[in-house]
Amino acid sequence: MKIKLHVGGGEMRSYTPAAVDSAAGTMEVVVHCHGDSPASRWASALRAGDAASFMGPGASVAAPPSVLPWAAFFGDETTIGLVEALSREIPASTPIVGAIEAHAEDIASVAGLRVGAVERASRHGDALVAYLADLELPPGSGVIWLSGEASGVLALRQALLARGATREQLCIKPYWSLRGKAHRKELERTVLR
Repeated sequence: MKIKLHVGGGEMRSYTPAAVDSAAGTMEVVVHCHGDSPASRWASALRAGDAASFMGPGASVAAPPSVLPWAAFFGDETTIGLVEALSREIPASTPIVGAIEAHAEDIASVAGLRVGAVERASRHGDALVAYLADLELPPGSGVIWLSGEASGVLALRQALLARGATREQLCIKPYWSLRGKAHRKELERTVLR
């Protein structure tokens, strides 16, 4: 599921709600504030009780299958909401592996998730690819979610396929790109399909 939040100035940004309580009329959304972007300014200015306007929900990333031998999540700080949301749908008895890559000052934001954290190296995805090289994936055909910065997601996809993961195991959603929206969309249309 995804929503599009109005972040001011006519700008909208897509987010995966970490939790939705329809009965209470509440939703939790994790926003990673970085730089001087419209979304960072909007989120930094929010106070308890402020109203937010959004569109959706709509379809975004595949939900976990009803029978799942294991699951894996790899992504950057923008993946936290996805991990929280999907982890709620995966039984506690199902093994979950993976990691969120973050800057040192953001590592604590991963605490409480069912995955680990790795400190970002110089380029997005490099620390996750190194982490993956040392990770033993569980046997069987689990599902692997990849999300975050597009070039990092591409590097993870290539590393997983080289290790024998099948394309059918991968649920891929690049949320953004250092090179801009057009770059992310191009990768989605071509190599990240």
